[in-house]
Amino acid sequence: MDYRDPEIPPLKEPIVDNFAGVGARAMGMGGAYAPVANDFSAVYWNPAGLAQVRKVGIYGGLIPYCKRETASIFNKETAATGELTKTWLGSIGIAIPIPTYQG
Repeated sequence: MDYRDPEIPPLKEPIVDNFAGVGARAMGMGGAYAPVANDFSAVYWNPAGLAQVRKVGIYGGLIPYCKRETASIFNKETAATGELTKTWLGSIGIAIPIPTYQG
């Protein structure tokens, strides 16, 4: 499914096409999160980090989208404007620790 609108210039594409990662903590670390991924976002950053999960965690993410259009006739702006705002459920998940034993 392609969410891009052919009328939007490449520099103004919706956030769906400019996806940068999962999890606020990981985004705050500038994407340098793979070595310490120990929550649900480890599914995206480093699946081996799921072995480090110590407590139950619930995760949900939303994707915002806003588009505004203004119509003009003979280079004069008119009162014809339109705005579209949508929010999609981006992801949802739960991380449950499973006890492991060595030896």
